[in-house]
Amino acid sequence: MASDQFPGHRVLPIAICAVASVLVSVYLGTRFFRKKRPENGNGNSPGTMNTNVSQDGTAGTEIGHEFEVFLSFRGSDNRKSFTDYLYHSLTDAGVRTFRDNEELRVGEEIGPKLMKSIQQSKIFIPIFSRDYASSKWCLKEVTEMVKCMKENKRSIMPIFLDVTPDEVQHQSGGYAKSFSAHENRFGVEVVQVWRAALREVVKLKGLELDTVANGHEGEFIKLIVATVLAELKKANLDMSKVLVGIDDRVKEVMKLLEVGGNDVRIVGIWGMGGIGKTTLAKLIYNQIVENFEQSSFLNDIRETSRTPRGLQYLQSRLVSDILRRDREEYANVEEGINVLKNRLRYKKALILLDDVDHVKQLKALAGDVHWFARGSRIIVTTREKEILDQFQVRDTYEVTLLNKDQAFDLFCKHAFRDDTRKADFVTQSWDIVNITGKLPLALEVIGSFLSYYSGRKDIWDSTIELLKRKPTMDVQDKLKISYDCLDLEQKEMFLDIACFFIGVDIRLLIPMWDDCKFFPKVGIEILLLKSLIKIQDDNTIQMHDQLRDLGRRIVEQESYRDLGSRSRLWRSEEAMDLLAEQQGASKVEAISLEGYHFTEEEECLTDDMFMNMPRLRILELGSAKLDGNFRHRFRQLRWLSWQEQNISTPANLYLKKLVLLDLSRSLIDEDWIGWSSIKVSLDTFNLSAYDSINLITANIRVTYSPFACFPDRVEPKSS
Repeated sequence: MASDQFPGHRVLPIAICAVASVLVSVYLGTRFFRKKRPENGNGNSPGTMNTNVSQDGTAGTEIGHEFEVFLSFRGSDNRKSFTDYLYHSLTDAGVRTFRDNEELRVGEEIGPKLMKSIQQSKIFIPIFSRDYASSKWCLKEVTEMVKCMKENKRSIMPIFLDVTPDEVQHQSGGYAKSFSAHENRFGVEVVQVWRAALREVVKLKGLELDTVANGHEGEFIKLIVATVLAELKKANLDMSKVLVGIDDRVKEVMKLLEVGGNDVRIVGIWGMGGIGKTTLAKLIYNQIVENFEQSSFLNDIRETSRTPRGLQYLQSRLVSDILRRDREEYANVEEGINVLKNRLRYKKALILLDDVDHVKQLKALAGDVHWFARGSRIIVTTREKEILDQFQVRDTYEVTLLNKDQAFDLFCKHAFRDDTRKADFVTQSWDIVNITGKLPLALEVIGSFLSYYSGRKDIWDSTIELLKRKPTMDVQDKLKISYDCLDLEQKEMFLDIACFFIGVDIRLLIPMWDDCKFFPKVGIEILLLKSLIKIQDDNTIQMHDQLRDLGRRIVEQESYRDLGSRSRLWRSEEAMDLLAEQQGASKVEAISLEGYHFTEEEECLTDDMFMNMPRLRILELGSAKLDGNFRHRFRQLRWLSWQEQNISTPANLYLKKLVLLDLSRSLIDEDWIGWSSIKVSLDTFNLSAYDSINLITANIRVTYSPFACFPDRVEPKSS
């Protein structure tokens, strides 16, 4: 589904329906609208600590930075256009932003207030425009930025507006003329420092208007704001709103971490599934992340490692997070280890490795403390203490069950929401606490389920009887009570999420489920109410691994031996086995080949492989090719993820009911003959293009959607 995620915890790198422009990061962009902090007129929030700059240029501040972002730009190029829009977008998003202005310059030097504003900012954003280099002030600012980056570990995020990185790097075109003029005025030695600073900045990961937004300034600014928010770590890991008995646990783990020490330390948090390890680890992560230069949270390592090339993916994601570089592909785990060894030792980092279930995962991701910079901290969560022992993790913390009072409190918070009916169900509540063994996840899910029936003692009593009937049932059996009471359509959505859509933006799924008559607006609310899913601040769906495993077990129980009798195939190897048999599968609704490593013989999938699949509505082809006549194969298909395609992709696809198409990292342009069949058959065409699609054809138009969840919508023109 997603180019940067594997099944089980994927965040779909989709920008919806931007045929004329590439909208990278729908889910990041939504953070632009998350939290607004009122400003007092200069970009500061009320209550924030201001830095007072004295006449001699010294700054007095008790805490933090005065500014989070410093904008450097050529005023004559874009002060009243792009930069003004970006400045107000950042401040509206609650980012304390400094915008350079001429009054702060003194003679030939940067004035003391401007200098301190640079030094007191967290992120520098030089906006490279056509005449940027003609300003000695801009060049001096960039030089100071590079100095702060090297000496004070600040971040620089270059923006390329109407010039390319190559033009800035090689200082050609207008930049060549500007530098020549500067050399005549200031001398070669001075200008060489400016030249070097510019080249240093261009090496960093930046954003180019024409590349990432196809010239669309509004979407480009949304992406910049989202990237800044992510860099500032305002988008903390989402936490449960209901935390009970966790304060003492946090204190104990914090003692083990000793944040601020110069050593590199690994701390293991272990305990049974559903007991709250990840909740504890994420809470600590959020509390201490500001003490580190960079951070990385690798969730659900157990599940990801089971996918093809899963460990390599995790390695590349870790490197990308820490170095702020685009994710690279590694041929094998050994190559990834070499990269980790050589490239992570310069950034003091906080790393959270969640749900580790084999020592080889730790060896691949944190094999030696010498891989990391001094002061780095690595938190590991696992169900098995044996793994921590094998890896010789000295500092470990066991998450134990809540005591009875804490368990009762947690259950009541989920079951009643308020105290109005709590007194009527005290006995039943204590029964459930005892039967569930005080396991937090079970208390949350069953409590949330019963909150839906807070006036029905008969439902409460029946639930207790069901739990008592099998006192030895495992946690998934207890959770299944809530699943069993869902409507059929809600069960379908739950299973779709468990098998395919964890980490996916919920707004992408609603149209598909709506087209399937699953009534998603109601269903999602029920799933949320019963704590079977959670929606993050960025609109992505999350599901506890125990609930995910429950959903997948339910699908496997449809038929243990016959893959064709299951409704969903999320393991790519099993899906490929089924297709290779060419026997058909009338019950299959969803297939994923994401992450499958195709041989030359396997790469082309024929139309015969999809015979007798009349119910297929979700298909993830990965990088597979299609060969044959598919006109009658995908009549019910609503969701098609098909990545890394090129001009040779066949055109005879009759996708009458398709709702969402993901063509991430594809090389398809307006000349592709496939558009002729796709565009006449689609009623709604949500195009996902991540890297290199550029499509504008005579028969496709971009229109504004009235739906808040879909900023743009692409539809076929009426003939």
